[in-house]
Amino acid sequence: MCVAAQNPDLDVLLKEMKCKITITAVVAILMLYVGSYAVLSSQGQYVPGGWGLGWVKWYIWAPRGFTSGPMDVEQDRFLQTIFLPLWFVDMRLIHTSDKAHDDKYPINTKLDDELQKGLKEMEQNNQIQNTVTNAPDSDL
Repeated sequence: MCVAAQNPDLDVLLKEMKCKITITAVVAILMLYVGSYAVLSSQGQYVPGGWGLGWVKWYIWAPRGFTSGPMDVEQDRFLQTIFLPLWFVDMRLIHTSDKAHDDKYPINTKLDDELQKGLKEMEQNNQIQNTVTNAPDSDL
């Protein structure tokens, strides 16, 4: 402290050094942040974004770890929150919902397959029920 007070050039040099270290640290952290997301996104896939009776209505991009479970509908809110700005830009510019069926990116269709299977079973049950309901009474 006494040396810096006696030598103003050293004080300026120390301030410049602190500034350079701070800038380097901020740039390194930003590169790590963006790089981490890029790695997760490169291993991602389209997952069901909305579904209803019989089929998945639309798909959304989910970088690796953003969803889990066999149907990929369980969400990891922690990762989604941390990477929200990058995920938002990614889904708007690169991995848009309309690219889900381009065969360029992986897509998890397990839920869609199960929903369509359930719809077919329901339709078959309705046909059987209608056949039984509309059958003439043979007891008379």
